[in-house]
Order: sequence, then structure tokens, then C-alpha cells
Amino acid sequence: MKKNHLLKTGLMALVIVFFSTALPVRAGYGFSQGDGQVVPFYDNTLKVNLSSLLLYNFSVQYERVIGPSGSVTLGVNYRPDVGVPFGSFFKRLLEDEESELDIGRMIDEASMSFLSVTPEFRFYPGSKGAPNGLYLAPFVRYAKWDMVNVFEFTPEDTDPFDVKFDGGLSYLAGGIMIGFQWQIGQRTTFDWWLAGPYIGAVDGSFFARGDQFTMSEQDKREFEQEVRDMDLIILDLDAKVRDDGVDVFMDGYILGLRSMGFTIGFRF
Repeated sequence: MKKNHLLKTGLMALVIVFFSTALPVRAGYGFSQGDGQVVPFYDNTLKVNLSSLLLYNFSVQYERVIGPSGSVTLGVNYRPDVGVPFGSFFKRLLEDEESELDIGRMIDEASMSFLSVTPEFRFYPGSKGAPNGLYLAPFVRYAKWDMVNVFEFTPEDTDPFDVKFDGGLSYLAGGIMIGFQWQIGQRTTFDWWLAGPYIGAVDGSFFARGDQFTMSEQDKREFEQEVRDMDLIILDLDAKVRDDGVDVFMDGYILGLRSMGFTIGFRF
């Protein structure tokens, strides 16, 4: 789909802008204490997000000071192909005895992986300057999800059968983060992401294949209409059912929030 090309092009442009801004910077310098001793200053910080580990995510961020009050960062977040985090909690929350969907089974059999890249610019307005204290950070994020799940479909003229969907979605979004970073000694930092709302464009596709989709034309059209009628608020869905499978497409907008992240960093 065209949006996939736009998302990839946008990501490449963002990476180029990031590195063209981050590379031509000054060397490290020091400042003098009251006793005349020079304390080294380190421009670079490599961080690990501790809170994301609770969700089986591996998140690292690199920050580079580019001026007295500014820095640029590049974050990478990866989640391997595992089940739904806190699956038992969501099953209790979402299961409904009157629902035709087996929510518990869907959660148990779901798997997903995730990769995101997030460049940002940080402005530190306080007297200590970058990279210490309160900061505001406009950012962009490119993310891609790969997912597999199983649904049960019940045509009118045949027995129920499982539909295994395999696919994913990607989005490009922008927002602004507010946070606070402390320096612990000369080499260690503690970074607290308070809140970072964002909005962006999302595009996705999911596919299922199998000879069980040989159904009446009426069932095909009803299946397609059921997909289109799904109430996902800011996402539009479409489907095409053929004898060898079904394709589901989505596009629209995504609203998200980066929040309550705790990272520990090493300066160099």
C-alpha cells in the first residue's frame, strides 16, 4: 500500500536529519569547581529503559549533548515474538459470557513482536543545562508490529472453523515528551519520562489462507461487511474474501502515550 512507502521514506528522512544534527558537535569539555579542580564533562549517554523490561521490551537510548541547553537522542525499542503481556489480567477484564468471541483463547494464542525507532530533540531550560533537570522533547516515532492470532468464524451453511491471521501494522507519529533527568556522580544518570502524548498515521494488513474459505458468495459478502462494521473509532477496515483466504486492511490514525519510563544511563 502507498502508506507503507510513505512511512519508510519518512523514517529514512528522520534518521538522516538526526545524524546530520548529532555528528558535527563540539568535543567534551570540563568545568572548574570552587577549588580550581576541573571536572570532566561527558557529551554522550547510553541508557537502558528499566521499566520496559516488565513488558518484555528491550529499550535503549543514546543521548548526545549539542549545546548548553540542548541534546538529541535516538531510542530503539524491541520486543521479541512472545504472547500478550499480562494476558491473564486482560482475559479477566475482557471476557464476556454473552460474547460470541472466545476472548481468552484469542489472547492465549496471540503472539506479537515490535520494533520502534524514536529520535527526539531535548531542551533543558534549567540553570544546570543539558543533560540535567527538567526537559521538553519533541519527538517522532516509527514503529512496526508483527502479529499472529486465531479467530473462530461461523458461516451459516458450514461448520465453524478457525481463521489464523498473520500480518502487522506500522505507524509514523509525532509528539512531545516532558521528563526529568538527574546526574548521579560523574558517569551515571537517571532519566524519568513523565508523559509524551503523540498522534500519527497507521497502516496495516492481515492475511489468512486455507481451503476452508470456499463458502457461498453470500457468506463472503457478510464476512467482509462484518469487518467493515467493526467499531475501531479512528481506524477504517476493509476485507476481501476469496476461495483461498481472506485479506484484511486497515488505515487511519493512532493516539498514544509514552509515559512512566525509567532509564539508567552511563555517560562517556
